[in-house]
Amino acid sequence: MFWCKLVNKIHNDTLSIYNLLRLAHPSWTQHNKCKRRHWQ
Repeated sequence: MFWCKLVNKIHNDTLSIYNLLRLAHPSWTQHNKCKRRHWQ
């Protein structure tokens, strides 16, 4: 149970950082679309 929460927290933090980077560097979105599709 704890592990799940920890993973979710890390995942949410990663998404937050990703969104900040996306706002800072719009070209990053194009670069990361492939990665996100690959992860799923």
